[in-house]
Amino acid sequence: MVCRTADRADSTTGAGPSVENAALEHRCSLSSLLRSFAGEAAAAAVLEDRYFPVRPVPGGAALVHEEGTFRHLFFVQSGTFKFARCDEEGYEQVLGFAVRGDMIGMDGIANGRYTTSVIALEDSRAAVVAFSELRGLEADVPAMQGFLHRCASREVRRGLDALQLVCAVGADVRLARFLLQMSERNALIGHSGRRFVLRMSRRDIASYLGLAHETVSRAFTALAQGGYLTVSQRAIEIVDIEGLQSFQRLTRRTAELDAPRPLPGMATDAADFASPSALGDCAVA
Repeated sequence: MVCRTADRADSTTGAGPSVENAALEHRCSLSSLLRSFAGEAAAAAVLEDRYFPVRPVPGGAALVHEEGTFRHLFFVQSGTFKFARCDEEGYEQVLGFAVRGDMIGMDGIANGRYTTSVIALEDSRAAVVAFSELRGLEADVPAMQGFLHRCASREVRRGLDALQLVCAVGADVRLARFLLQMSERNALIGHSGRRFVLRMSRRDIASYLGLAHETVSRAFTALAQGGYLTVSQRAIEIVDIEGLQSFQRLTRRTAELDAPRPLPGMATDAADFASPSALGDCAVA
């Protein structure tokens, strides 16, 4: 995917015009942030609550831009975002996804610049917290240090999850690991870990997994043929999660993608991934 020049960062704000100029709606309390990341005990330790604005981000708009000036951290309240970088030729590499409960922006602490663009895959909302204000709260709120440590730990975990994906030799194994990670993240935010909707496009998934998008389509077909899941347009149902967990541990290249076979009785599912739009505009619901 080619990055559009109009979507490049504002070097001062680090956010695109459509988002930066949008009205700030609703608020998120410090206690609710602590509850989400550090538990009830941390939230109860807040003696005087503070409130932060929640920014609506329309689907397709950027929350922050690559190389934008780092000033804020963002906490996803709803929706889904993707992390992406552009190479020298302007092509986009997808590096990850964020859902409710995830933090965005910690990568900017090191050198004062965001290292990726963060783009909403659907209408989403994120609490906006100035980093300077967050650091200033450490003296007043003892739980704040643990909160920041947990945030950093989640970022490390997300990076390790991405490494686990690309370490797999087989494309279908990479996809299996990706779907299991999405399943786990859904379960953590109170949604079904077996039935969910992918919001990222097939090309986004392929970019993230380091594969061609046609290969991703064949990988979905192979996993469906193996009886691990069913696919209906954007909806995924993992019907054999134990089997999928066992399959994702394979370290060799599997044969399914070398000679994909038609799926008797599953023409609709196969057709969903035969068309370029099958996984278009898609995140985890």
